[in-house]
Amino acid sequence: MATRKLRPYFYAHSIGVLTEQPLRKILHDIKSSGRMINWAVELSEFDISYLPRPSVKGQALIDFILKYTMPEEPTKKFRADNENTQPDNPKKVIRSERPQAEYWYLFFDGASNKSGNGADIVLTSPNSFPVEYAIALYFDSTHNEAEYEAMLVGLDLAQSLRAKNLRIHTDSQLVANQVSGEYVARNERLEKYLKMVKALLSQLDNFEVIHVPRDQN
Repeated sequence: MATRKLRPYFYAHSIGVLTEQPLRKILHDIKSSGRMINWAVELSEFDISYLPRPSVKGQALIDFILKYTMPEEPTKKFRADNENTQPDNPKKVIRSERPQAEYWYLFFDGASNKSGNGADIVLTSPNSFPVEYAIALYFDSTHNEAEYEAMLVGLDLAQSLRAKNLRIHTDSQLVANQVSGEYVARNERLEKYLKMVKALLSQLDNFEVIHVPRDQN
């Protein structure tokens, strides 16, 4: 993903990959799977060297803890200040709340026509970093089946990036209503797609399925 997103930098510089894993051996093992071989071929166009990762400095761990540790309740001083400013109306005392769940956003669109079948997927992180994906379907499918294929790939991508809270946007009213339970999947193939989608959705903490107009997808 880094080589695809930062391709100009990989072409312009020698890249050192700091890792504790034997990536060079894995990528160049003749017994590797087809996917590994494809990755090795794709990465061979860059000047990449694999280096042992040094130990993490103590300050880095401290910075990480300070950045991601959230206070569970207001400090005593904060509460006292608010109580003193509004002594006659304790209901208006400001109290901190736990931060709301950070949502990822999934947009997908499947297509089936004479020129071919495929789908586009865009997964955006809570800090607005987009991950774009496109797939080609080398089998006959209806438009709704292509939509489900796109959704499955998007959910699988979200799972691999450890997204737990997801807002799913689709311009397919059929898919949106079947996933939400408003429509029943009467087609045997769509019923199988729906079961796979629900299996992936069950692994999320929170999710919403939102139907959007086609021009907004």
